[in-house]
Amino acid sequence: MSNILNNTQTNKHWSSKILGEYHDAIVKIVESYYGIDYSMLKSKYRTADLVLIRRVLAALLVNKYKLHVTSLALWLKKDRTTIIFYCRSHEDG
Repeated sequence: MSNILNNTQTNKHWSSKILGEYHDAIVKIVESYYGIDYSMLKSKYRTADLVLIRRVLAALLVNKYKLHVTSLALWLKKDRTTIIFYCRSHEDG
């Protein structure tokens, strides 16, 4: 199993609770730092800027804060494998 999956919190409910509690704070930081709103972040658009922002956010929340990939995927309206790909590509790049 990859390092990404080993480092994640195994409790999806805990991760969902954290994302729910800190939703506004995370959105506010992303909006102020990158200048995009949450609707663009969770949209289906795949511009280079949006993909990079999602990749950085996913790597930060999964690797540093140990959120479960499935919970983050639901929050961003993406597939869990996409979140894993974001985390791996961020580590490589």
